[in-house]
Amino acid sequence: MKRKIDSAVGLQLLKKHSLFWSMLGWPYDPPRLNDDGKPIMLLLNSERIQRYHRDFYGAGIKLHTSLLFSGWIGTGKIDYTVTDRTLEELFACGDEILYLPRIKLNVPLDWGKKYPEEMCVYYPGTLSVEAIRSMVNTPQHDIFGTDLGDGYHSWFKRREDQWTDNRPNVNGLIGNQSFASRQWLADAGDVLARLIRHLEDGPYGDRIIGYQVAYGMCGETTLWRSWDNGNFKFSDYGFCCRRSFYDWGILHYGSREKLAEVWQQPEISRDNIRLPSPFERELEWRNAAEFFRAGAGDRLAIDYDRFLSDRNVEALEHFCRIVKRESNKIAGAFYGYYLNVPRVGHAGHLGLDRLLASPEIDFFAAPKAYRHVAPGEPGGEQVPAMSVNRKKLFVDELRAPS
Repeated sequence: MKRKIDSAVGLQLLKKHSLFWSMLGWPYDPPRLNDDGKPIMLLLNSERIQRYHRDFYGAGIKLHTSLLFSGWIGTGKIDYTVTDRTLEELFACGDEILYLPRIKLNVPLDWGKKYPEEMCVYYPGTLSVEAIRSMVNTPQHDIFGTDLGDGYHSWFKRREDQWTDNRPNVNGLIGNQSFASRQWLADAGDVLARLIRHLEDGPYGDRIIGYQVAYGMCGETTLWRSWDNGNFKFSDYGFCCRRSFYDWGILHYGSREKLAEVWQQPEISRDNIRLPSPFERELEWRNAAEFFRAGAGDRLAIDYDRFLSDRNVEALEHFCRIVKRESNKIAGAFYGYYLNVPRVGHAGHLGLDRLLASPEIDFFAAPKAYRHVAPGEPGGEQVPAMSVNRKKLFVDELRAPS
């Protein structure tokens, strides 16, 4: 049996070799089942995508990545059938292919029925627990984090080998799991640990160099609705997020009395806390003072953005810690979108300094910038790559066509 790659070896491989990405193994996200109770995969067959992997392998690219289904088909239910099939399809493309799987950890659609208080709710957040439960897996459930009239096919060109989405995603009132949910961290962490053990003990464990964890909108560790402009469906105004923000405030300011003073809420408690409205978080600024949030009343909105990034950072460290514990291999994620996402504060990406200092995370990744990328145009990165590389490794995707 070959010696499994440890984190030191994996990091050197990632530093020295290009990493090719494709749609191979792409699951519907969040996990969704078809009429036969099987997880929906976006590709009906893998022949076209396998050809890309064979071609890149033939050109000398041995390090490959793609999405790999977590197996999480429902609350308390795991099925690795399509996971194992993806591994077989990938490794059939080259005898020396090495793999860095990307694993999405958003909750399956039935999870919110069991845990409605753990779900993300959009502004104004006035829904009752039972109202949230009743909206789960209905047209009022925004499962992508943005309006998509054609579901997944709003993002991709339709091809004969792709599954056709039959669910429009518009005007949702709730999202998926709240980033403040401890229940999500526990459940998704267990799913991740079980998957890693399944992979490491399987026939390809010695060809997996590490793991990239993913969740949130597009799997890019961004809060639901954080990229939308003008609709004010900001997140997160759900139950667990409100309570967690209160706890965060007590931790940072030391007492309920100080918190009430700073946030200008004399009667504040864990159950009646007022969160900043979208208009407070993103005003039509009339002067420099409003732009820089210089007023005493702006502290609530400033702290809320900080809090949401803290919850995101804690989730990333939690999942990457599991990767290291279960595999002793490198761990990383998408993060740090400062250069092409104008609302990065609402996305939960204000914690880059903390993550750059974290021992749990070895690399950050990002797709290329999506603007000015035609032949001859300058293109660019979404992440300050040179700054990241002073402390961590930055991975730039080498992507196949969709």
